[in-house]
Amino acid sequence: MWILGLTGLMSCQGEPARSYCESVCDWAVTCQGTEREVDATSLSAECLAQTQASDGSCAKAEEGTIDPASRKLLQTCTTAVDAAAGAEQCEGFVGSIDEIKAATAPTECATQGTDAIATFDAAVYSTSETGEQLCQRFTDTFCHRTEECIIGDFAGDVPQEAIDALGGTPFELCVQRLDPQFTGACKSDDFYAAETSRTAEPNAPRQFARECLRDFSTISCTDLFAGDLSETCAGAFTTPDQALAVATAMYGLSQDFAQYAP
Repeated sequence: MWILGLTGLMSCQGEPARSYCESVCDWAVTCQGTEREVDATSLSAECLAQTQASDGSCAKAEEGTIDPASRKLLQTCTTAVDAAAGAEQCEGFVGSIDEIKAATAPTECATQGTDAIATFDAAVYSTSETGEQLCQRFTDTFCHRTEECIIGDFAGDVPQEAIDALGGTPFELCVQRLDPQFTGACKSDDFYAAETSRTAEPNAPRQFARECLRDFSTISCTDLFAGDLSETCAGAFTTPDQALAVATAMYGLSQDFAQYAP
């Protein structure tokens, strides 16, 4: 009898199916990678942990214990999710705050039950950029643009003499100088704390920072060193003094290198 029972149990075990959790996490991680550099492996692991905690049916699919009817509905859902990912429909993950709040899974995934929206939200918020990461990306973006402007003054090649005398490349020195002026406090005081749900009050400086960085490469060198930023970029700072300190640091750096310009 025990053997028969075990045989019956094994007969219910089918081939593992790609779960709703796995598909939305693949979508989320891919989209996050369009906005910033990500560690896809660790981000996927975090997403799967959060989505699987939200939706118990994912485990059944991944274990192969899902029933045939549910498997068919699941495949329709995951196919739709993959199509959205392939079409680079990423607004729900890296778009504006309004787009993120309004986002949802494809209609084909309504078959995944009442947890479908909560699971999608878990994918969105478990993969979103942390406040600390955004602080660093904000600094790095400013410094990469600063370096581009300084390199332009040297017709594309900063003399090694200048790098040795000043103690680093324009980018390295920019990052160092912005740490006490902005980056350190941004991280420690969590200026850019991430929203944790679609009902959470938006963190305005965070959202201004994200929007600012979308097309930061278009800012002119003159405006950059003068601190003449767009309203969006200015809104990324919590006080006018912060914006002034950052602009002053970058201008000072440009002047330090300027003395070595031909």
